[in-house]
Amino acid sequence: MRLNRQVQLLHHLRAYACWLAVVFTCAQPAWAEDISISVEGVNETLSANVKDHVFSSSLFGVVLTSQRGRDRYVERARSNAAQALRPWGYYTPTISANLERAAERWELKIKIDPGQPIRVGVAAVTVEGPGSQDDNFQAWLQAWPLQTGVQLDQTIWEAQKQSALDIAQAAGYFQAAFAVQMIALDLDRHQADLELRLDTGDRAVMGVIQYQQDLVQPHVLAPVARFAPGDPYRLELVEQLRLDLWRTGYFGDIEVIEQRRPGTAATVVDFLVKVEKRSRNTHQGSIGYGTDTRFRTQYNWTRHLLSDRGDSLGIGLGWRQQDSEVLLSGDYRLPRKESTQQFWMANSVVRRENQELAFQNDDGEEVLQLASGQVTDIQFKIGRLRLRNNPWSRKQIAETIFIDLLREKDNLGQGISSPPPDPARSLLDDFLGQTTRSIAVGMEWDWPVIRGSGFATTGHHERAWWFTANEAWGSEKDFSQVYLSSRWNHMLGERWKLLLRGEIGYTDATLEDVELGLEDLDRISVTTLPYRYRFKAGGGQSIRGYDFNGLSNNGIGSNHILVASAELEYQVLQNWSVAAFYDVGNAFNNWSDAKLKQGWGAGLRWYSLIGSVRIDFGRAENIEGNPWQFYLTLGTPLL
Repeated sequence: MRLNRQVQLLHHLRAYACWLAVVFTCAQPAWAEDISISVEGVNETLSANVKDHVFSSSLFGVVLTSQRGRDRYVERARSNAAQALRPWGYYTPTISANLERAAERWELKIKIDPGQPIRVGVAAVTVEGPGSQDDNFQAWLQAWPLQTGVQLDQTIWEAQKQSALDIAQAAGYFQAAFAVQMIALDLDRHQADLELRLDTGDRAVMGVIQYQQDLVQPHVLAPVARFAPGDPYRLELVEQLRLDLWRTGYFGDIEVIEQRRPGTAATVVDFLVKVEKRSRNTHQGSIGYGTDTRFRTQYNWTRHLLSDRGDSLGIGLGWRQQDSEVLLSGDYRLPRKESTQQFWMANSVVRRENQELAFQNDDGEEVLQLASGQVTDIQFKIGRLRLRNNPWSRKQIAETIFIDLLREKDNLGQGISSPPPDPARSLLDDFLGQTTRSIAVGMEWDWPVIRGSGFATTGHHERAWWFTANEAWGSEKDFSQVYLSSRWNHMLGERWKLLLRGEIGYTDATLEDVELGLEDLDRISVTTLPYRYRFKAGGGQSIRGYDFNGLSNNGIGSNHILVASAELEYQVLQNWSVAAFYDVGNAFNNWSDAKLKQGWGAGLRWYSLIGSVRIDFGRAENIEGNPWQFYLTLGTPLL
């Protein structure tokens, strides 16, 4: 009995399949015809929407082999075309359509006179509820585009509604909904009154974070989040948590899952964080060329997780053709058990570079070359690094309190190229071929904010420090220094960009004035500040038109620096732009005798896959003959 029922069911299914095949075969001419549609009288946006409407619904169920079928198709096409115009405020169009056979296909030609559009009469748009004064909602209201007299565009209407809901979700108003959303049409007056009222509802608050991981101790991750339980919910803080966890260097894939806690006065959002460990070792290498540094290469190895305390170790090795500089560095960090992100840090650097000592006149021209040799630094810095959150930016400020131990040795006195005059010989005996030890304490800050890419890269970068060394705590020399620099990239419209740069540094260090009695140079001042802390100016990242680090007292550095630069850039192609610039400044020992140098010129920019390539031609205004210098620089000027 059961077998008979199965056989009968099989027969029924076969019969149903045959019926569908017959229907499909009979109806095939209706939708298999190749029809081209052209639309005249409206812009591309409206034309495309008309075609979509006609294609999607006009042909189904219509056979074009008969005149009746073709008339039916044309009438339906006109109706659909009229419907397609309404979202843009055209409710009374005049539409004609003609269907003709051409070769092996049908051609539907639609001509449209859109008529007088509907314009906005009264636009009553309000936000109510606890979030009504939220800055984002207020900005949304201020930017409402469908004001009185504007042509009705329902695509904008829908987009604005979705934008408001997106703002609500991002700010934690999860119950936000439109109490009223109405478009009242008056076709006789060609006018539409709009009423839109959003009720935000209560705002959610941040809950607790649960980490599913066993790589580091809980105290390492506790201060990473930039919010505490009970803080108002903000989606950007959730996204920032994911990014900050990635920046620790401990994890690869990071998933932050929101868990809304029901049954509370305000919705509480807890977070479950799932992480996967990353490779503990990172190797990075680079090779490049710039007119300031000439050829350079660098290698860095980082061990991201030495133990479950979250400590890390980095070792770097670099070489620069300019001054034949060789550098070996090591960096160690250990998270502290604090409520904010803080680290104990230790940094060591061994650096060796070539230096030349040459007397220069006021125009920067060499009068007498005395010596050349090498300067070797062994530097060890220990301190506390803190990542400071700030309410005006997502980017944290890196603040470091440090003790800096420096051992510096030079052998410049061994490379005297010609017998110097007596005062100069005394200078060599007193200042060259010595080993200096200093101990400085201080603070430094670093705040880079970079947005966008290519030509549209904008933002700013500030750096500052102060430190002091004193014999009271074992330093062989007394000196103090303060420094501040800032770089800004700001867009002026779509194709113009303004780049501003400035730096100022002051050092309180002993100066030794030496009388030389030379025809072109009576006296010089030499600072007792260690070479590592001296200022130099000039080059593609400083004052263009002058040699790299060529502006300072006698080429060996100065106590003070003052530099300013303005550059205007214009985009000519998608990845190409041209620039004009003006630079001014100098490194010097006396503020009363700064002798600021000026340079100006033009450049070409190429925004490539490896970063921005900057080519500049700078003219030195304060050198006889006003020579031009060529500069090639890679990378964003904000770094």
